[in-house]
Amino acid sequence: MTEAMDAEDATADGRPPVRAVGTTAIDPWLAREYGRVLELRNPLYVDAGRARAAGFRDVLVPEGQLFLAGRVGDDGSPPRDALGLPEGFGSVVTGIRTEYRRPVEAGQPFTVRVRRLESGMEPTERVREFHVIEYELTDVDGQVAVVQRLTIAEFRT
Repeated sequence: MTEAMDAEDATADGRPPVRAVGTTAIDPWLAREYGRVLELRNPLYVDAGRARAAGFRDVLVPEGQLFLAGRVGDDGSPPRDALGLPEGFGSVVTGIRTEYRRPVEAGQPFTVRVRRLESGMEPTERVREFHVIEYELTDVDGQVAVVQRLTIAEFRT
């Protein structure tokens, strides 16, 4: 990613620049198994045939599993360095907010753009800093399908 791309992205919609870009997809078998284990009753989440009959490419991905799609590092890990996140067990995800704009289908490739947002939260006695990370998943049709924000509490050591 170039600096020009960062600057352009930051001014296009007023949000902070993209700090990491990658591609991802959720494995269709894992999506169906996840739905089965959670005992989801909606067949669009567990039955590929029914999902295709309803006009989707494969089963739909439930919100809880979508969190796995935000791993855009070369080794499948979050882009900690690009986002300035702490390493190791010194932090924990304290909140996940997901906004579905379009259906998310298993096996469908996505482009993931990751931004770091201002948290607006003050440190506490135990928390050094709150980090808010935004994952924007764009589908194969070029549409933003999901915006997911994670709030991460970085503990004092």
